[in-house]
Amino acid sequence: MKIQRFPLHDENPPRLELRWEGSQGHVYFDGAHAATLDGFAGLKKGWSTELEDGRRLELRMIRRVLFPELSVLVDGQHVASSPSHPDRMLRSSSNALLFLSAFVILMGFRAGGVAAVVDVAFGVCYLIGALLLRARRRLGAAVIAVPLFVEFDLTLLTAFLGTFERRWWVDIVLNLVFATFVIRSYQAARDSRLMRG
Repeated sequence: MKIQRFPLHDENPPRLELRWEGSQGHVYFDGAHAATLDGFAGLKKGWSTELEDGRRLELRMIRRVLFPELSVLVDGQHVASSPSHPDRMLRSSSNALLFLSAFVILMGFRAGGVAAVVDVAFGVCYLIGALLLRARRRLGAAVIAVPLFVEFDLTLLTAFLGTFERRWWVDIVLNLVFATFVIRSYQAARDSRLMRG
């Protein structure tokens, strides 16, 4: 059984737990069983209760870009321990961008030739953009988007002008995955800056 604990503030032990048995999520609040959420539909519907100070506590699944995110909200604001909290989402998405950027650079060095120089240049742009996004600078999305769109267009152009090899499908899918993480990082950077005022 997988157990996820979500402190609402700095309490120890955390007041909210989600215990997983297969696809069922059992919600425990203050040590007592509060609800059972069946699969994705149950998580999407969620669970909520009123706290003793009158604020509303919610646990539900939301969809951001392509990925579902588990949200723990108090009066509509993300709790710091929530997987969908902008700071946590920014960290995870920007880490994925940093990894993918390093991968593009390494593959460029490995390939050699003119295409390799372009791949390394794009990888460096991706890396700089990911670091800017991680620092909550929305400019990072633009730094990544320009070479990403150019690379995507070049991939499509090459695919339609030449023989359509399996490698091009992989490039297209990687570009789409990369674009998804860029959008997630941008949203998280924007939300994180808004939260900080």
